[in-house]
Amino acid sequence: MRLTRPPARLPVHSRRTARHRTAPASLILSLALVTPAASHPSQNTTPVHAASAQFDIASTNAGGTYRILIHVPEGKMPPQGYPVLYVTDGNWLCPLATAISDTLSKNLADRPAIICIGYPTDNDAVINARRLHDFTDKARDIPPTLQWGSLDSSGGADAFGKFIQYEVRPTVEKRLPADPARTALFGHSLGGRFTLSLYLHHPDWFTAFIAGSPALWWNRPDLDNTLKKLAINEQATQNRRMPPLLMETGSLEQQPDEEPVVNINAYKMLDNFRSWTDEVAATHLAGTHMHIIDNETHTSARAPELDHAIRFAFPHTAP
Repeated sequence: MRLTRPPARLPVHSRRTARHRTAPASLILSLALVTPAASHPSQNTTPVHAASAQFDIASTNAGGTYRILIHVPEGKMPPQGYPVLYVTDGNWLCPLATAISDTLSKNLADRPAIICIGYPTDNDAVINARRLHDFTDKARDIPPTLQWGSLDSSGGADAFGKFIQYEVRPTVEKRLPADPARTALFGHSLGGRFTLSLYLHHPDWFTAFIAGSPALWWNRPDLDNTLKKLAINEQATQNRRMPPLLMETGSLEQQPDEEPVVNINAYKMLDNFRSWTDEVAATHLAGTHMHIIDNETHTSARAPELDHAIRFAFPHTAP
C-alpha cells in the first residue's frame, strides 16, 4: 500500500440513481424533536452551537448523559432516506462538520444528515475527561505525557460503542428519515482511535469508517493483534466483505502546533501512521485507504479530513 495525497475524488464504492422528494424543514424538525420515552432524554436544550435540532440522552450502556445534535440538509430528501454521518467530539467538530457538509452537499445527489455526539457542557476540562474515557480501552503502556485526564478513567470504548449502536442510532432513526444502508462513522484523534477500534471489532455496524489523525499510540499492540486476527478471519470467511475504511493524518503532526500538547513528538503520529499502513497492507484487507495530508497539523487536519469523510462515505455526484 502506497501513501499518497488524497485524490480529488475519493474512490466510489457504489453508485445509485434515484428520484427525490422534498422534505419540509418543519417535518424534519418535528421528527427530530419527538422523544421516545425509552431514550430517557432530559429537558436540557441549552444550545452548544447552532444545529437543526438537539436533545440529551441518559445512556444505559455508557452511564452518562450525552448531547445529540442533528443537522439535516435543506432541499430534497432521497426516497430511501438520508445517508447519515455520525461524528464523535460533537461539541468541537459539529460546527465544522455541518459547514463542510452544507458546502459539499450542493454537489451530492443524496445529501447527508450529520449526527454529532457530544456532551451537555461547555467546559473543555469535563469534555476532555469524558472523551478520554469514552474513546479508549483500558490504558496499558501509555506515554506519561498525557495531560488532560487520569489514565484511571480510561476504558469506556466498548460501552460507548454500544451506546451509539443501540441507543443513538435507533433514536435518530425514529426521528429522522435515515437510510440505515448508508451510515458512516467519523472520529478524530482519540475519536479516530475509537473509530478504528470499532471497525476492527464491529465492522458490520456502519457501512463506512473514517479515522482522522488516529491516536495509534494508544495500546498499539492491541490494535496490531486485533488486526491480525481480523485478517485471519476474513481469509477464512471468503463471502464476507469489510466496509470501506479511510485513514488520514497531517504531514506536520509530529511538529508542535497551536495546541498546548506536551512533547507532541512522543506520540509519533506520523511514524505510527506509516507503520500501521504497512501492517494493514500486509493483511490484504480490501477497501482500506490511507493518506497523509500535506501541510496540516493535528488541529488543522480536521477540516480536510471531514471534507474527505463525506466524499468518501457518500460519493454520489449530482447529475
